[in-house]
Amino acid sequence: MLTYRDYPRVAIEDVVRLRRRMAERGFPEKRLDRNLIVGSWNIAQYGRLRDDWILEGDPIRNLRGLATIAELVRGFDVLAVQEVKRDTVAIRRLVDDFLGRDWGLIMSDVSGGQDGNHERLAFIYDTRRVQPTGLAGEVVFAPADATPDDWPDQLDRTPYMVGFKMGKLRFTLLTVHIAWGDGDLDPAAEVQLLANELADALRDESGDPTSEEQNLILLGDFNMHLDGPTSAIATALSGAGLIIPPELNGIRTTPAGDPTHYDHMAWFMGALDIPGRFSGGTIPFADIVFRDRPPGSQLGARMSDHYPIWIEFNVDRRVEEMAEVLGVDADVNLIEAAVPA
Repeated sequence: MLTYRDYPRVAIEDVVRLRRRMAERGFPEKRLDRNLIVGSWNIAQYGRLRDDWILEGDPIRNLRGLATIAELVRGFDVLAVQEVKRDTVAIRRLVDDFLGRDWGLIMSDVSGGQDGNHERLAFIYDTRRVQPTGLAGEVVFAPADATPDDWPDQLDRTPYMVGFKMGKLRFTLLTVHIAWGDGDLDPAAEVQLLANELADALRDESGDPTSEEQNLILLGDFNMHLDGPTSAIATALSGAGLIIPPELNGIRTTPAGDPTHYDHMAWFMGALDIPGRFSGGTIPFADIVFRDRPPGSQLGARMSDHYPIWIEFNVDRRVEEMAEVLGVDADVNLIEAAVPA
């Protein structure tokens, strides 16, 4: 496994600037028994790897790119990754050589066909904080009648679902990479199809504490330019009872061109049994890494053309549990007042 001593100076400078930016954006520290940090990141064309640190040559991902990616990934408890390619050398090197033995990786197989773009979906997770529950599978839309002619349309890239646990908390992450279209109408149709299927098949499961699919969180690259309460993505999701957390509304998730809001999370209203949220946002990095690259050189090929997003959940139930025993509302001051000096 590599250490920072193995990095060249320019890579260390990238790392230091990334750490500053994460602090500026309020990215949380991991706190035992207090928080759960869930993220999503489309790491563009995540497949090939050039095994060197140099900047010259074709702008494809190399070890310096992996070093910057690793610095961001380390902040998460579990990260959904989109656009992993058939060739898995880059993501394997990331986990094995940069993150190390305390990190795990779960991947889907490759989505077939031209529209599937030979992509996988993946989860990288900190095994010191979360563990898989054993649930893993792809979401395929079943026909109303089990005959070959009745099979409904499927998504170009099959959604991938994995269960995780942190202590007594169990949660399910379902990651997607929605097909890109001209404007928001084409991807909105895929989102609507998925949201309706999830509402029919998994909404009740998400709110059931005995279900394998409990506490379902939908996350990934929705490829929709606009957001906000009247946007196509909000309409498609809310019609099925899914809500986007306000922490992720209005944030830019790509560096180039007009502001875009491709990357999101959502869950069923009233069906997420997690005490609360502390923070959420994104980490813009385009202006602080690979500053020595030639003018016009693509950052997406070296690192990514998307920014990672995060939500920090509050998983501390201690106040809630004490309040239940004392018969008061879950408020620290009320608990203090209910206990004699």
